[in-house]
Amino acid sequence: MSRPVKRQRVELSLSDKVKLIKDHDSVPKPSQRELAEKYKVGKSTVGDILRKKDTYLQQFELNANSSKQRFNTNCKFFDINDIVWKWFNTARAKGIPISGPIIQEKALQIADELTIPDFKASNGWLDRWKSRYSVHAFKVNGESASVDTTTVEEYRTRLPDITKGYSQADIFNCDETGLFYRALPDKTLNVKDQSCKGGKNAKERLTVMFACSSTGEKLKPLVIGKSYNPRCFKNVNKGNLPVTYYSNKKAWMTTNAFIDWLRTVNTTMRLQRRHILMFLDNASSHSKELNLSNMTL
Repeated sequence: MSRPVKRQRVELSLSDKVKLIKDHDSVPKPSQRELAEKYKVGKSTVGDILRKKDTYLQQFELNANSSKQRFNTNCKFFDINDIVWKWFNTARAKGIPISGPIIQEKALQIADELTIPDFKASNGWLDRWKSRYSVHAFKVNGESASVDTTTVEEYRTRLPDITKGYSQADIFNCDETGLFYRALPDKTLNVKDQSCKGGKNAKERLTVMFACSSTGEKLKPLVIGKSYNPRCFKNVNKGNLPVTYYSNKKAWMTTNAFIDWLRTVNTTMRLQRRHILMFLDNASSHSKELNLSNMTL
């Protein structure tokens, strides 16, 4: 039995799309199937073109002298630029911080909706877009922090004695951080000379403990959330996760969680016949009253 012949992909030029739109508006009005057969495209393609006919007609007026290109050199991505600009103003009016990658992602989405496959949303395009609309980067909020440089220098002189006898691969540092996974960026692009304000940041957070050696070896992260069994863990074996998961009401590091994590790391190092040095800060949850066979805190 012979296989059906696959229809060859046809990409219509802007002028062909305008002809299709005019044919559809003629009397008697042809069906979308008849238009698809006439222009050798799929019925869904015809539907997409008709839904966006106002955009294509506007583009055709701007590029009336060209039947092969969708846009001329000067206005090739005019609609994308303009739509992104309107979206950008709407988002900033709501106090939503907008970064460069967010703009590029939105531009790609718009290009897909306009059926412009050759648009790449490159860094060069982003620079030209920002320059055209006088958009600059601003910090929404934040605070500066200082470090006691004297203490730092004093501790650095002690490091050689502390690390003596350990290879670089066996010297680790661990620390936890709050992951505000629903928080917006603290920097945004904004029009020059306009006030730059943000909204309230979402407070939902996870605590994540990272540990890494001086040669770049990363231990399995420890993640602490509020829910013992979050909805996203449905039908998921926690033992197969790329992280070790704990939970408590505030999603904070606790002494018990920290001790369990240390013992797990110690077991791993014992199996590898390694003895490591682990640097950590003096947080109240960081218990030092442990006798670990293959770790020095």
